[in-house]
Amino acid sequence: MRFFNVSDIQFEILELLVSKNGMYGLEMVKASEKLKRATIYVHLGRLEDRKWLRSEAEQIPGEAGMAKRRYYITGEGQKAYRAAIAASNEMSNPAGAMA
Repeated sequence: MRFFNVSDIQFEILELLVSKNGMYGLEMVKASEKLKRATIYVHLGRLEDRKWLRSEAEQIPGEAGMAKRRYYITGEGQKAYRAAIAASNEMSNPAGAMA
């Protein structure tokens, strides 16, 4: 399924962030059967490049190592999500179809 130039994986990420904005990548993987640990950050990076997501580095007190990134859907990402839903609905209920 690809609507409004949104892949299934990208749609899944947008949908998760619409329901709970401000998630870590691995948190999304745990919340979804479609997302995989090996590829989540590639998809998140692509969505950030499209300006559909933004992220913030967060250093967890008491934890050594790299800062974690929390991801947020942007206004553009919300528009893309709504457009993908609308395109999906349009494909399932074409104009003039009998109910």
